[in-house]
Amino acid sequence: MEKTYYEILGVPESATTEEIKRAYRELAMRHHPDKNPGDTSANDRFREIRQAFEVLVDPARRQKYDNYLKMKREGRLPHMQSSKSAEAVSANGGTSQKVPVQRPGFPPRRGKDVDYELTISFKESYFGTEKTIKVSVPGPCRVCNGTGYDLSSFVVCPTCFGAGYVIQTVQTASGVQNKTITCPTCRGMGGNYLRKCARCKGTATDMYLEKIKVKIPAGVENGAIIKLTNKGGYGYFGGPRGDLNLKMKVEKDEEFWRVGNNLHTKIVISFVKAILGGRAKVKTLKGVETIPVPEFSTLGTELIVEGEGFPDPVTGERGDLIVEVNIDIPENLSDKEIEIIEKFAEMAGIDPMDPEVL
Repeated sequence: MEKTYYEILGVPESATTEEIKRAYRELAMRHHPDKNPGDTSANDRFREIRQAFEVLVDPARRQKYDNYLKMKREGRLPHMQSSKSAEAVSANGGTSQKVPVQRPGFPPRRGKDVDYELTISFKESYFGTEKTIKVSVPGPCRVCNGTGYDLSSFVVCPTCFGAGYVIQTVQTASGVQNKTITCPTCRGMGGNYLRKCARCKGTATDMYLEKIKVKIPAGVENGAIIKLTNKGGYGYFGGPRGDLNLKMKVEKDEEFWRVGNNLHTKIVISFVKAILGGRAKVKTLKGVETIPVPEFSTLGTELIVEGEGFPDPVTGERGDLIVEVNIDIPENLSDKEIEIIEKFAEMAGIDPMDPEVL
C-alpha cells in the first residue's frame, strides 16, 4: 500500500503550511542525491519528497488531495470499483460522478505467440505420434505483475490523485457540461512509479516452463505449422494467452523419402528377374510386402503400390508407395554362364564390341 503525501513528509494531516515546509527542508537536505553519492535510490526518494511537498504546500491542490484521500478511504475511487461504471475525481473541486469507463492504466493485453521447432522421425510423420514437450513461454513478471515497476515505489498523480480520470468543465451553447477525460498528467495510470522492477528490470516479463502434450497427425510434412491455440505466452492484466506455433522438422530417412504424398524407396533385383519378371520382397514402413515385378523392367522402372503412401493431413486420402528398380549386375560369372550370354547376344544380333550397338 502506497504512502500518503503526509506520511512521506512525516507530518500529520492536520499539519500547518509552516510545519510542512519545515519537514520538507529537513528531508530534502537528508535525501538530496548530492548528499548521498553512490545511493541509486536517493534520487527516487528525493523526487517522492518533492512531489509530496508541491501538492501539500499549495492550498488548492492540498484540498483536492484531501478530497481524494477521503474518497479512497470510503472506497469510491475508480480503480477500486469492480464494474465498468466508476467514479472520476473532478479537476474543478473534488466532486465525483459515475462514468461508464474502465481505468486504462494497464488494459488487458494478449500474450505473445511462441514459435517452437519440434523434431520427429520420418516414421513418426507417416504414422502420426504424440509428444510431450517442454517449452518456455513469456508472461507477466511474478513480482511486478507485468507492470515493469517496483510496486512499492508508486506515487499518486498530483492531478487526479489516483483516479486516472478528471472531469473537464466545458462551456457549450446549452450550458456548462462536465466531460470525463483521461488524466493528462499520468495518462490514466493514476500515478507514477519511481523505480523499475528489480526482477524483470522493467521488461514486465518472466518466463514460464510449460509441459504440453502434443498430438501430431499422420502425414504431417517437414516445415508444416501446427497451431495450438491459447498455449503461447500468458496474457497481461486479464488478457488472453497467445498461441503456440509448432514448426515441424521431419528427420531424413536412409531408405525412404517423400514426394508430395507419395512414399518412395528403392529395390535391387537381379538382371534375370528384370528380364523375365517375377515377384520381389520390398521393405515398407509397415513391414515387408511382396510385389510383382513386370518382365523387361529397366533401371529406374517405378513399381507402384497404391494407397501405401502418406495420408493427406486435410483430406485423409493416401498417396502411393513408389518403388524404384535398381538392377544388380553380377561381377563374377562361370564359364558356362558367360557362354550362355554370348549365345544370347549372337541370337539377338548384338555385337558387344560395336560402339554403335546398345
